[in-house]
Amino acid sequence: MKRCSGRKQEREMPRRDRPQPIRGVLGLLAIAWGLGFAAPAAALQVVVNSAQDGPIQPDDQLTLREAIALAQGSLTLDQLSPAEAAQVDGQEVPEAVVLFNLPAEATTIELLEPLPILTTAGLTLDGTSQPGYPEEAPEEALVDLSPLVAIAPAPDAVIPYGLAIAANDVTVRGLSLYGFRGQVAETGSLPSGNILVGSPASLGVPEGAIAPPENVAIERNWLGLSPRDSSATEPQPRPADALPSSFGIYVLDAQGLAVRSNYLSGHQGSAILTSRQATDSVIRGNLITRNGFAGMPDAVRLEGQVQGLLLESNRLIDNAGSGIFLYKPDGTVRIQGNSLAGNGAQRSRAAIYLMGSGHEITENAIADQNGPGIVVAAYPRSDRNRLTGNTFQNLQGLSIDLVTQQQTDPAAYTQGDGPNPPTNSFQRRNKTANFGLDAPQFASPEFFWMRDRRAEILGTALPGAEVAIYQVTEEAGQYGPLNGLLDTVIADENGRFVLELGASDEPGTVLPTLRLSAIAHHPDYGTSEPALTIRVQPLPAN
Repeated sequence: MKRCSGRKQEREMPRRDRPQPIRGVLGLLAIAWGLGFAAPAAALQVVVNSAQDGPIQPDDQLTLREAIALAQGSLTLDQLSPAEAAQVDGQEVPEAVVLFNLPAEATTIELLEPLPILTTAGLTLDGTSQPGYPEEAPEEALVDLSPLVAIAPAPDAVIPYGLAIAANDVTVRGLSLYGFRGQVAETGSLPSGNILVGSPASLGVPEGAIAPPENVAIERNWLGLSPRDSSATEPQPRPADALPSSFGIYVLDAQGLAVRSNYLSGHQGSAILTSRQATDSVIRGNLITRNGFAGMPDAVRLEGQVQGLLLESNRLIDNAGSGIFLYKPDGTVRIQGNSLAGNGAQRSRAAIYLMGSGHEITENAIADQNGPGIVVAAYPRSDRNRLTGNTFQNLQGLSIDLVTQQQTDPAAYTQGDGPNPPTNSFQRRNKTANFGLDAPQFASPEFFWMRDRRAEILGTALPGAEVAIYQVTEEAGQYGPLNGLLDTVIADENGRFVLELGASDEPGTVLPTLRLSAIAHHPDYGTSEPALTIRVQPLPAN
């Protein structure tokens, strides 16, 4: 892949097999050009056929800057040259679309200055239209499908953002964006990142509306990485002469945002950061790796209004701090079916750190964490957080850690504060995350297989609590990680619970030694820390 820099130059660009604009409007365009009046404003399909950047001017090639201006109405058809007009489908289409037909040897658009803020509802920037991009791909492979079209600052240009989205129903698809960062100690400017999403007012549009953009979609992009060279076996974070981006996706304001099937890597700070609002939004199926080593360390950091936000089926790997960090959010989120491995690579932090109440954290796989698995803060008040079906391995801390307000060490607000003793007063419970719900207590540190190859595990928990029994396969101290969910039982009105186990009765099968732990869930309080690990083993020989 070659990069094309410098100002826009007049030269013939080779045509590509697709996409081809409809030619039936060229006569009308020529008439409009000759009579000197602008064509009627309408949604346009525009094809970018040049990787150059620079001032808008009529010549023989259409740049991304010109395509956005056409789609948004600040550039009109009568201001184009005939060669540029040939790249525009002037027939009325439902929504404006920017497609790409760049020369194969020049597919990186190096910007000399920021692009216009996207303020046209329904606009789509579709990098998958570039010739050579696969027509079809299975859903699970989308994140690994390298874009062909890249957008980056030109050498020596410092540009704070790649794309800034301030309109409803905008889609950005199949592009690589990298190298966007702000000036050091710059004040009063926009945040920096590869993609910004916010209301017109928050993005500095004069007299812009304050309502957040709705239904923005960011999909199948590589952020912080350049496209994979055809001769390379692995993607490179960015060219050697490009500086890292500050953030991946910086969400100031949004409602119904969808971030799906993207590859985010190599950012100084978080790959995804919400600020004021990101309600009813979805972050699904993304690969988020190696972010946060020169700034905010958490891969996904959620702040502000996040009611209804869902993080699902993402892979968060080898990031500097937490995989997911919630800081004083307003509203509840669901975090389900994610894989988190090797996070805390630079700083010891929880894989998932929660503040707030009513969050649902379900069926996540957490492994190789330089810190605990899931930490729930005590302040601001955090309770009724339900943590179910999650599995843990190779942690530096508890699988689930409920922080108490008595712990004032700053580490408690990133790493937790270790196992809590049983609560013995209302005030202590009130000052502990999830209202200090006690871990289940087994009746004995060890249980035995009976001669019928069955074992009965007894214990107590808060009456009515759901007790999830986990197998512990690692030798990791008194509170071994909750490696695999074994079964779930309910504590009766007296708080007693019973789990019956049966071993294989195949001839010659040796009775196993099991290590078990448990957590409790209660709808009024949330989820507890793990119980002390116990053993289930064969009876001693006579």
